[in-house]
Amino acid sequence: MIEKVLKKRNSSIELLKIFAIIMIVFSHAMAAWPAGDEYPYTVIQQGGQYIDIWSATDNIQIIVIMIMKYLGQLGNVIFVSCSAWFLVESKKIKIERIVNLILDNFFISVLFLVVFLFCGIKVHKILLIHSLLPFLFETNWFITCYVFLYALHPILNIIINSLEEAKYKQYLFVSICMYSFIALVLPGKLYSNDLVGFILIYFIVGYLRKYKNDFVNNKKLHEKIIAFTSILSIILFLGFDILGLRFSLLRNQMMRFCIFTNPLLIIIGISLLCYFQTKELKSPVINYMSSLSIYVYLIHCNDLVVKYLRYMYFDFIHMKYGMRLELLFVIVYGIATLATSFLLGGGYRCTIARVTKSVSVRITQCLCKLPF
Repeated sequence: MIEKVLKKRNSSIELLKIFAIIMIVFSHAMAAWPAGDEYPYTVIQQGGQYIDIWSATDNIQIIVIMIMKYLGQLGNVIFVSCSAWFLVESKKIKIERIVNLILDNFFISVLFLVVFLFCGIKVHKILLIHSLLPFLFETNWFITCYVFLYALHPILNIIINSLEEAKYKQYLFVSICMYSFIALVLPGKLYSNDLVGFILIYFIVGYLRKYKNDFVNNKKLHEKIIAFTSILSIILFLGFDILGLRFSLLRNQMMRFCIFTNPLLIIIGISLLCYFQTKELKSPVINYMSSLSIYVYLIHCNDLVVKYLRYMYFDFIHMKYGMRLELLFVIVYGIATLATSFLLGGGYRCTIARVTKSVSVRITQCLCKLPF
């Protein structure tokens, strides 16, 4: 049944999701964190960082790595936008979908914990608890936010369908000002957080689908928007880097605007969605690869992989070769992680995922029988 759905689905948006997961994986393919931060759960006992992506630099390799981090946030925008594209047309919620995501998150997390313990790696007790309760402790923040977005989408759709265009535009204007522009300059203010950002993108996509069909289907316009906004983003990024080299106040702020609610990233991401949805493409292979994206995310971004395996790799590279070719080492890690995650994701989908789907259906049936 699943294979039939994959064959019928339009592959254009699925192809965009594959591009998004590639950007996300490569954005995570580096051992980098703000200077001075402690990383107590890693096997690395050194206090510094291998790749400083927060400080302004004239090193071309570091600049490319910084841009990769921003592309990862663009990938997040694309994923939320693609999900919103279909969910705004949905009239009901599938409880088993929510249960299934939580179960997949749990099983993949526990599997990695078992493998790490079997290999003799001493897992910090806090990480051990997090690995057993990954949803509760948000070890994969995107998955947690997506589950809440999916659970809320019927309510969001009621709001969307109840708003007239003029009121909807006013609501969007205020929301974008508060949770995109202000949140960019003052992160965390006005109760801004990742879930609020997901909802903001959902409402933007909902408005476009409901009232702006001509705009959505204007492929030429979106080509211009994508090109202009991408060039503007690079110019602003390089300009900020130059200012950081000149003024100490801005020297360690290069990642300050690397958030998925960045208005330029939202514009690029949604324009890419609009552009790709105009293309008619049918490919079971693309649809299958796209169906693995959620597993790829859970595998490559597993807490133990991020906080142990990734740092072990860069520790080895640092000791043996130094970090003069940091971009090459990041690309190698990204390619290896991407390939491994897709292979493991495919294996998981053919085996354990079938069990989790069956269990999800049974749990949902039990929940539906509750007296309240």
